[in-house]
Amino acid sequence: MSLLIDGETYYAAFVDALLQAERCVYIAGWDFQSRLRLLRGEAADRSDVSVELAEALNHAVRRNPDLHIYLLAWDYATIYLFEREFLPAIRLDWKTDPRVHFQMDAYHPLGASHHQKIVVLDDAVAFCGGLDLSIWRWDTREHRPDDPRRVTPDGEAYRPFHDMQWALEGAPARALGDLFRERWKRATGASLSEPATDNRPWPRSVKPDLENVSVALSRTCPDYKDCVETREIQNLHLDAVAAAESSIYIENQYLTSSIIGDALVESLRRETGPEIVILLPSDSGGWLEESTMDALRNRIFAKLLQADEHGRLGLYYPVSVDENGRHGETIKIHAKLLIVDDRFISVGSPNLTNRSMGLDTEVSLSLEAAGKNQDVIAAQIARYRADLLAEHLKSDIEMVQAAIAETGSVLQAIERLRGESGGLEPFDEASIRENSTLIAPEEIIDPEKPASADRVLTQFHKSQKSMSKTSQIMKLVGVAAACVILFLLWRFTGLSEYIDPRRIAEYRDYAADHTWAPAVWTGLFSLAAFLMVPVTALIASSAVLFGPVEGFVYALAGSLIAAAVSFVAGSLIMSDSLHRLFGGAMDRVNRALSRRGMWVVAIVRVVPVAPFAVINMVAGATKLRFRYFMFGTLIGMAPGAFAVSVASESVVKAAQDPSVVNALVAVVVLAVAVGGFYLARRFIKLPGLGPSSEETQDA
Repeated sequence: MSLLIDGETYYAAFVDALLQAERCVYIAGWDFQSRLRLLRGEAADRSDVSVELAEALNHAVRRNPDLHIYLLAWDYATIYLFEREFLPAIRLDWKTDPRVHFQMDAYHPLGASHHQKIVVLDDAVAFCGGLDLSIWRWDTREHRPDDPRRVTPDGEAYRPFHDMQWALEGAPARALGDLFRERWKRATGASLSEPATDNRPWPRSVKPDLENVSVALSRTCPDYKDCVETREIQNLHLDAVAAAESSIYIENQYLTSSIIGDALVESLRRETGPEIVILLPSDSGGWLEESTMDALRNRIFAKLLQADEHGRLGLYYPVSVDENGRHGETIKIHAKLLIVDDRFISVGSPNLTNRSMGLDTEVSLSLEAAGKNQDVIAAQIARYRADLLAEHLKSDIEMVQAAIAETGSVLQAIERLRGESGGLEPFDEASIRENSTLIAPEEIIDPEKPASADRVLTQFHKSQKSMSKTSQIMKLVGVAAACVILFLLWRFTGLSEYIDPRRIAEYRDYAADHTWAPAVWTGLFSLAAFLMVPVTALIASSAVLFGPVEGFVYALAGSLIAAAVSFVAGSLIMSDSLHRLFGGAMDRVNRALSRRGMWVVAIVRVVPVAPFAVINMVAGATKLRFRYFMFGTLIGMAPGAFAVSVASESVVKAAQDPSVVNALVAVVVLAVAVGGFYLARRFIKLPGLGPSSEETQDA
């Protein structure tokens, strides 16, 4: 097995192994980009394979008639719409050979994601870690500030990016193959057979770091349908932290897990214990993440700093440095790495978040220095840590190892070398304490468990009183049951055919000939949304019926009307019952919503925690001000609704008249949608939309 550090190394190894596969390649990811350039610079010039992902997959299957490739991607949430390739299923289906099979995987609870990043070739060789086959991830180990190769397929430069991936063969690869086949069956209903081949497509460009070692596979799996809750990754981290003696070295994208944070705090409080070195990005980088995940991270940082009475904590972020020693952009740490002493290493897909411990699907592979190869493994683990620190400190492995040996401390070695070459900067303690205000409850930002009808309520109302009033309980149960029944009827019966965009398209000419059609459609849209009809399908139907612009306007109007009606219904039907049952907890919720209610509504519009009508009714049952509810709904829904309208109309036009003009029109309208999304981001931050201090006091 080998540890492939950074995208340039991993993507080259992936292409190498891909071209050796004989029977099957399994690829599971959080995201894919068909236009991802896998090879760049001199590597691309030397290659006889297309550097784009879709064409590389095509090349592999066309040169081998027995090869099938299966891609499984998370069926992502609206919040990531503008960070993803538009219509990935359609693009990959159109761009690739029929033996390249692409499937969006929505087999997970509301609000969850499939976060595993694995590639398995012939059940013999596998890659597993934190790197998706997507944009914004390719980078070299030098992380040069202005590397011209570090651009998206559209030529847009992005910040330096750091991550890693295991490459391994043997039993762990077969286990990952089993994991993929299990997920494929759940997502599609079809079973995949194990490949009948003895091929071992190990990438020729990769030299093994270790051989004949035992590897542990750990998972996170939420409680959902036939999936039993699995928290192996959480337990592994807790055990590793508790067993640490001299050092804990962490590289991760996030640190928001309360249970992991508590374990690190407990370690620091011990009079004698390990040093803890944590490398995270300086900021999360997204408009929403900066206001949520960074605030949660800073809260844990503050607890760690308070617990560090013995001076064993180091909190750093990496920065790029040019050949003259000048600092450039900060580096995006995306790795999911834990090294304990010289005895244990774990690399995989899980962030140190609540959701990675219990809500999302995750997988990691770990190695422990044990058995007859104990000394060899321990030396390699120590070398991995030195190699990574050398990369960040713009040093070399031997200098890092010498500094650790001389000082007897990883933390002191970092401080010595940091002063000489830069590359790592400490987080500012004052900034940590100042920037820890949350714009929404932690249970919404970083949930630990799957959402359900009762959990949607508890995320807003954590009651401290028992529910003793039977009549109030029955009223709420009745409302919840009605919502569930309506949702299931639209989801799993023939009723959904009535809002199929292809069927709606038959009435386009009729709608165009009648001036009253928009008003009638808007009314029907509002009623349908109130009755739990999936809003996304209604938006798509609106675009097909009236075109992308008018359809978007009528869909947004219908959504706002339905939201208002549901809000009022929740206020009339549920408010009294919730206040009787939850008492003081409801008062606290109402005070919190009076301060940041618009943010909460905007977030839950793009994070799929519950059906549209359920969110509206729950919001109405609180004392959330109506205008903040409507503002939040408008801001949260408009960008996604417009993008869905564009997508729906583009697909219809492309099918009817696949001309260059139609393609150009779709691109222009999509650009307007993206611009609207970023305007919405700025609109969220404008002053005056939140409650005044006077209104807060009145809440």
